[in-house]
Amino acid sequence: MERKKKADIADQFQKNDEANKTYAALAVALVCAVIGLPMWWLTTTTYRANLPYSQIEQLAKSKISVVVPTDVWLCLDQKQSRDTQLYRKLEQKLSLGIVRLGDLSIQYKISLNECSGKTAHILSKSKTLKDFDMALTSNQNEEEMAQPKLGKSDVYILSEQLFNSSSTILSQKRRGYVKFEQDLDNTVAFVMQLIREVFTNERLIVKSHLTSKQSANSQDDIDSMRALRSKPGYELSFNLLNPDPASIHYTWDIASGVQSYLQPFLDKLSEFADFGVESQVLYYSKLAVQPRKSGIDNSYILPYEHLAHVINPIEARLGSHISTNPDLNFIVYLPTKSQSPLYVMDAHDNRSLFNAFLSPRWGGVLVYNTPENVEDKSERDPLKVDMQYVMEVFVGQLRLLLGIPAQNADMFLQEEKNSAITDWEVDVLFRTKTLENIATASSTLTSLSQLLGKISNMVIKDNVAKEVYSAVETIQLSERFLAEGNVYRAFHASKKAIQTAEEAFFDSSLLELLYFPEDQKFAIYIPLFLPIMLPIVSSFYKSVRWLRSRNNDSSKEKHD
Repeated sequence: MERKKKADIADQFQKNDEANKTYAALAVALVCAVIGLPMWWLTTTTYRANLPYSQIEQLAKSKISVVVPTDVWLCLDQKQSRDTQLYRKLEQKLSLGIVRLGDLSIQYKISLNECSGKTAHILSKSKTLKDFDMALTSNQNEEEMAQPKLGKSDVYILSEQLFNSSSTILSQKRRGYVKFEQDLDNTVAFVMQLIREVFTNERLIVKSHLTSKQSANSQDDIDSMRALRSKPGYELSFNLLNPDPASIHYTWDIASGVQSYLQPFLDKLSEFADFGVESQVLYYSKLAVQPRKSGIDNSYILPYEHLAHVINPIEARLGSHISTNPDLNFIVYLPTKSQSPLYVMDAHDNRSLFNAFLSPRWGGVLVYNTPENVEDKSERDPLKVDMQYVMEVFVGQLRLLLGIPAQNADMFLQEEKNSAITDWEVDVLFRTKTLENIATASSTLTSLSQLLGKISNMVIKDNVAKEVYSAVETIQLSERFLAEGNVYRAFHASKKAIQTAEEAFFDSSLLELLYFPEDQKFAIYIPLFLPIMLPIVSSFYKSVRWLRSRNNDSSKEKHD
């Protein structure tokens, strides 16, 4: 009896011990499942702020509308001005409407007006077209101080007495003049040619838009590869290279040259970008390319195929520029006496017109020969570089580097003060760069969206999301300003869009190398957690089996 009692007590202790082990295993498994697993999930989850993925996708597919507002003024004699039938015919023929070019549409808002009031008075007092244009400029300056014209041009249809031979004349301002002809279709054709090819420059706008979007139908050409992308600022460096200062003693007044010839051009582009200007004189800097003796005379030539090898050795001597803005280098090279005169050859093996050449997106080089019939002078009386000639060449090269196309000089009214760029050329530049910025910013946001979709465990911080939202909003704002015809506000909005888009894309937290792919993540966690989880899972499985067997035994006892 006593043995049986002891056996029952031992059996009871064993059952209690198994129960304690089971409950302990279940408690450990419960803690791991309820506390450990959620905590691990929360501590390893990457924070990803919400981004406007649908809006970014819509930006890449959106169609852009560019509105070009133009006022056409009919300025004829009193008899023709009163001809209402002529006015109505001209108004009907000038209604161009919308020109669709792929996903880009250009809408011409042409308003026909009659010259009256102050304009008619100015016309009656003007003897030449130049007098009329100067009087309009002085009158327009007063009006623009109150309300400036933003991308809006004027076309004046005038009687043939004010014209010489050309039927179309351009002003430095946002104005053009067309000679009235009896054949109204010819007059309308000249007006539309002026609006579409000059004031709007459809070809340049479409090419810039397609190139920026990297369309399959677009092809890289010289203009697109030569011009720089739109940036907040540019650093201009002017350098005088004297390889033999002992025998060649030159001086240049770069300060007055910049102030007189370059600064008016930069003032016109003050809203386009910030320009920094610096200069230096480098001695004992020779060309790495050996000039070749000309077979015609005693001169020397730089062949066209060797011009590409001139830049790198010179660039190493220019020094470094401490700026995030791109550098544009302009070099005046003084050839040695043993290699003078030195001429630059073009692609057709002819002497360059300005004895200079352009390096795409880098700058330009001008070979400055000593003028003929100049006697040798001592060091006390140095030769002076003709700054007007030098700066005219460099300003022309700067126009090409910024993407401003060359125009036919015969079509212009010659003015006393020439800033090397007209007001309507500034409008064309702003339109093309706005479309370029919109396309580039949209492409940047699309690439960022694809990157974040590809790497799901990449952290998206709040500041990155804020920049993305700001870029999307400014792109939409720029497109809206373009549709309203306000080219200046559209450009500034697009410039802000591309800056914020690039800041978001190049944020240091979005480096792809900081993040592991999913398979590598599991390769790291499995060796760490598998040795711990196997005993827990095994104990949990045994505990469940024990509980089931215990429940079966208790149900049998009750049945018995």
